[in-house]
Amino acid sequence: MSKPQMLKATTRPMELADLESVAKQHLAHLPAGFFGSLGERFLVAYYRTYLTSPVAVALIVEVDGQPVGYLVGTVDEASHRQHVIRLERTRLAITGLWCMAMRPQIVPRFVRTRLRKYGRAIRLSVHRNARSQRPRRLGVLHHIAITSTKQRCGLGSELVSKFVSIGQIHSVEAFQLLTHTSNQSAKRFYLKHGWSVKDEISDNDGEEWVLMTC
Repeated sequence: MSKPQMLKATTRPMELADLESVAKQHLAHLPAGFFGSLGERFLVAYYRTYLTSPVAVALIVEVDGQPVGYLVGTVDEASHRQHVIRLERTRLAITGLWCMAMRPQIVPRFVRTRLRKYGRAIRLSVHRNARSQRPRRLGVLHHIAITSTKQRCGLGSELVSKFVSIGQIHSVEAFQLLTHTSNQSAKRFYLKHGWSVKDEISDNDGEEWVLMTC
């Protein structure tokens, strides 16, 4: 078996002009989640939150000047969630409602798995005591995708390494991510890069995930 070719790539910050192509990549590589079921319009609004958040990391990897992958995550997960709830929730709610109106078949899934959860998160944010003890600074790798024709060429390693380096600059105390239990290749990839399995958890849809830390 031939050794995968390592490509000469460049990594840059994600920009507003990238959001449509990033949403398309999400649908191509990460279609199973609830956000994906809402469609491209919602995903554009969702990924925009990583550009407006001061504690988010949003990267694009290019080969020969063409975007072939992306990564988004946070260097302070608690602060990022507060940012989204306080400053982006109206935009996301309006977009999400429009998308569900266009896809009424997913409304029961939203009501069953997310309505109460989102309402509770908003209430906790509104009544949060600013003097309460601050949680440790946690970095979370949320999404990463590489165009299928450019996989196994070192691009994912480049993005993950860059994300961890940025987190270390921001004094992140620990990193974590979730990968689906069925995705053994992803699990092997992260193990090779120094991540370790911490737990297995179920999400709101009953899907099983491996929690990994670094």
